[in-house]
This record gives sequence, structure tokens and C-alpha cells, in this order.
Amino acid sequence: MSFFLPLILAALPIPQSAAHDPLHADRLAADLDFLADDALQGRDSAGWGGHAAARFLATRFEQIGLEAVGVNWLHAFPVKPLTLDLEATYLQLEERRFPAGRAFVPHPSAPEGKVTGTLVWVGFGMGPPEEPLSPDWNVRDAIVLLQRYEPETRPGKRLSSHALLHEKVRLLETLGALAVLVVDPPSKEFPSDNGHAPGAVFWPKISATERIVAARLNQTKTEEQLLAWNLNPETAADILLLEAQNLAPLGVGIPVAYVSRTVAEQVVAGNRVTISIKHLWQPQSTAFNVVGMLQGSDADLRSETLVLGAHYDHLGQNAQGEIWNGADDNASGVAVLLGLAKYFQEESHRPKRSLIFVAFSGEEKGLLGAHAFLNQRTVVIEDIALMMNFEMVGRLNQASFGLIGSRSGSGLEALLTDLGTPEGWDIAQNHEVFFDRSDQAPFQKIGVPTLHFTGAEHADYHRPSDSKEKVNYAGMEVVARFAALAIRHLGQQTTKPVFVDDLHLRQPFFGEPPHQRGFQPLPFQQHLAY
Repeated sequence: MSFFLPLILAALPIPQSAAHDPLHADRLAADLDFLADDALQGRDSAGWGGHAAARFLATRFEQIGLEAVGVNWLHAFPVKPLTLDLEATYLQLEERRFPAGRAFVPHPSAPEGKVTGTLVWVGFGMGPPEEPLSPDWNVRDAIVLLQRYEPETRPGKRLSSHALLHEKVRLLETLGALAVLVVDPPSKEFPSDNGHAPGAVFWPKISATERIVAARLNQTKTEEQLLAWNLNPETAADILLLEAQNLAPLGVGIPVAYVSRTVAEQVVAGNRVTISIKHLWQPQSTAFNVVGMLQGSDADLRSETLVLGAHYDHLGQNAQGEIWNGADDNASGVAVLLGLAKYFQEESHRPKRSLIFVAFSGEEKGLLGAHAFLNQRTVVIEDIALMMNFEMVGRLNQASFGLIGSRSGSGLEALLTDLGTPEGWDIAQNHEVFFDRSDQAPFQKIGVPTLHFTGAEHADYHRPSDSKEKVNYAGMEVVARFAALAIRHLGQQTTKPVFVDDLHLRQPFFGEPPHQRGFQPLPFQQHLAY
């Protein structure tokens, strides 16, 4: 198929019934039918079909009239685990050098780089648990040594949101710090780290994860089961490592690394320290988020954004030629996203706040695109009023759809109640089920209110039989029109919803493994959000 086919198809005529109504079922069907066609080979994130879908969506965004965010529509990120260049990754303390892998472990969500500066010790980097880091610290052009967690941390105690690492590091960055080293506090809860820093499990070459996962899958899953998932032990290990590397998106622009207490005890405030971190991208590992924007109509509110998202990737095809077309999962959500973009492009519908439209890739490999969007600081996170996600809205045959997250922000439940329910339909405001299984989850974990539109799982979920012939396009139109109504109200409000940590995503109990996706939970001290 020609590389230009997505551009040609984007300009094809659509049924007259939908020509002037971007939320009409026929208009939604035109986009879904192309995305779920065999020609796109199942839209694997880093495959030809995924890249063709990205180009198609970039063309549609431009055709609709959105503005590119950044230098172009396509925002690249890796879909294979980052690896470390072990020759160029090290910590230098005066005359002693520590390589990556035992006493020095870079944070996988922080950027690479090489910096040298004077060491400054800031303890926990915060006052009492309810108070953040003091802006009086003199850390400009310094490398900061920072303790994890917060004062008086003990098993069973709920951590404050200020104990989150990204809260501390972002402020240190604004104060001029060059890099941050993180160490466990001396405590009876960590009587001995045996010279190990947290986080080595996340990195290929220094992690046993790949061997462990491959062995476990070979023991517990049959070849037929793996074939049904379009999965093998090697790719499963990659997915687990990717999920782990993206569990704690820092969204910062300075290097961050963990050191063992053994190393921390060897450094002295005022010493000169060098941190060098270099990443290696594996070949054939690039996927793209497609990002466009509509400027808000109000000069005062347009700096605030509503992020509207849906993932366009799916599972690709296997060696036998079977194609996972993913019509419901998630060509349906992307079609709704495109309809909403066209709808709000009309001046009469434009809200006061700006709208950011994101077609995510890498969702099927561990929400990679959503994590990349936040880590790359595509937009100012503090300016996001709400994130709204669309996932599997193409099989709503019971006149019902789920709306998850209405307790994540102040006033959301009341707003949705006031909007009413489409005639003849039910809305299941289920606040917890599947909350962590789609692209809204990373936003909620960093304190952004979210709403997630979805249907139920069905017999064709993650099967080649998830085809466009089974889609309920009229049901998609119902979701699109209700979402448009909600967006118009949220886009006009003069105050942003205040995040509510109803699921305690940001304030877990110390010592308990935080809930996460993946083959097995990590122990608390390996979870790099803190």
C-alpha cells in the first residue's frame, strides 16, 4: 500500500447525511472503517500499520483545522524498553566512580545527560508532611541529595502527596538544581540495603525481569494461549519492563538517579559530583502520539486546557497472518475523538478553554503514549483542567455506557447529573473498575481529574474477531453527543475542578505495594513514585 494512501483516504467524500454533522454515525463510521481495515495490519505501535495510522490521523487533524503542538503533529517515543549505555552511565564522587547497576541506578522517567556540580543535602526536601519543599533552599547549579518519603514514615501510615518524588524534583528544578540523587532514609524499615539502590529491576542488562517473566510464562501459559494474545515470552518481558519504566512519570527536565545508602554515606555536602546518564533506543522501537490543539475563545481561560484522548494502536498481526483489527478497541474511541475535534472547530461551539486532542499510541504495551505525553511535558501539566478519554465505545448494544472518574474532581458528579441521561440509555458511573487500564490512569495518578467513557468487555476483546462489521455506530453517536455536551460545560466554567484522590493513588499506605498493571506487584520500596 502506498505511503500516501492515508492522505488520499482522509480526503475521500463521506455520506451526505454526515456532511455537515461531524458527530453523525456515518461520519464516525468513515474514520473507524479505515482504521479497522486489514490494510493497517492491526496498527501495531512500532509497525508499518501503526505508523500509517499516525500519518492518517495527522492528516485528519490538519484537515479539521487543529494546530500542531510543538514542531509537528507526531510526537515520537520508544516502544521497547530503554536500555543504558553502561560505558557512559556512571556517578563520579571525587576520585571514585560507580557504574550503573548496583549502587547507582538512573530513574527511567528522567532524561539523560551529563552534569557536574556541588552536592547540596536537603534531607526529605520538605517540612512537616503537609508542607512542600521550602523555596529557600539554595540549590542553583547544584546536585541535590534527597531522602525518599517523608519524616516519621512508618508502616501503615498514609503518605502525603508532597512525598511524591515528582513533586519534590519539579520544585528543585524550578529552583535551579542540575540533577537529583535519591536515597532511602536511615530507618529500621530499611535496616540494610546490601549496597543496592532501588530501581535496577527496571533496566535491561541489569535486571533479571526478562528471564523471570519468560520462565514464568513458559511454565504457566500454553502456546495456544500466547498465540491468542499475539504474545510471546520475549515481548511479554518487554511489556513488563516498559510498564515498570513508566510507572512513575516525573515530567522533569533534569537527570534523577537513586543511590544506595552505602554510597550516600561516602559523599559530603560541598563535594564536586558528576552524573552521566546515556540511553540506548532499541532498533524498530518508535511510535507516535498525534497531538493537535484548538485555542479557547476566552483570552483569560485559553491558557487552561481540556485534554481529550483515545489510543489508536492495537495488537498487530501474528506470524500466521491473523490480523487484530481492533475496531472497538480502539478505532471506535479515535473516531469519536475526530468527530469532537471537528465539532468544536466550529466557532459557535468553541469553549473558553483550549482543547488538546491526543491520539495515543502504545496503550496496548502499557499506556506508553500517555506516559510519554506527560514525561515529554507536551503541555503544562498544571494547566490541565481535566483529561477525558474514550476507550471501546463501539459495542454499546445494551443502550448503556460506562463513565468512570466522576469522583476524581470537585463538581463532576453534580455536572453529569445536571446533564441528564440520553433518552433510552443508562450511564454506569463506575468509579474504580478498569480505572488503571487506559490512558486516563497516568493523568489521575499525577493529580489531574479524569473522565473515562467506555463500554464493557465482550467475547471479541483482544481477538481477531473485533471487526468493524460488529460495531454499533448509532451507539457511538450517543457517546459523542453526550461527551460534546459535557465538554462544552467544562470548557465554559470559570474555575477548574479540584482533584480528589478518591482512590488514594497519590497517598498510599507506606509499605503496601501500590496497585499496578503487570505480571506481579513490585515491593513498595521498588515503586519509584516516592
